[in-house]
Amino acid sequence: VLFNLVMIVGLVALFPSLGSVAFVSVWLIGMALQVIIVGIPALIMTRRAASTARTGAGPSGLFDPVFMRYLSLVVLVETMMLLMEPFDRYLAGVFLETGYVSATAYANVIYQVPVRALIYSMATAIFPAISQHVAGHQFQSAAAMYHRSLALCALFVIPTAGLLFLYRSEIVMLLFERGRFDDVSRTITAEILAWYLIGMVFAA
Repeated sequence: VLFNLVMIVGLVALFPSLGSVAFVSVWLIGMALQVIIVGIPALIMTRRAASTARTGAGPSGLFDPVFMRYLSLVVLVETMMLLMEPFDRYLAGVFLETGYVSATAYANVIYQVPVRALIYSMATAIFPAISQHVAGHQFQSAAAMYHRSLALCALFVIPTAGLLFLYRSEIVMLLFERGRFDDVSRTITAEILAWYLIGMVFAA
């Protein structure tokens, strides 16, 4: 919440005077704030884990070899996901007609709204409880919670994707059609959004 508030207030305050530079400036400030918010608790946990390991009262916490292998795998997967979008934009710039790279970015903005609001939120909310079940070797409880969350996600996301699919052109027009964003831009953005929305069903 703090990160988003800083971003919004910063953009409103700086955009008229700095133009597009405002977005980069506010993003860097917001990311620094996010690092601090996460970094301070992580530092405290690391010191406590190191103290526990020295006394022999428990495993080595954040630097446990099993945890580090798991962390390495997560970093690898996330890095691949981060590289996918620039590579996708590069291929689009090479092979597609003028305007399609920008249209893909606009369509992705609309696609991310239900994905982040519903799917990411669900995943974040259930992760601690599932972790506790797995740590306690309650695998059936973890699996039941996982499957219930999948069903709930599908229950919300599939109708949302259907409605967005039906009214995709009107939504694109309402959100973006002003200035240099013309009828052609709306048409190709809605065309790309249709494929994003089909993919949203699988993301659920």
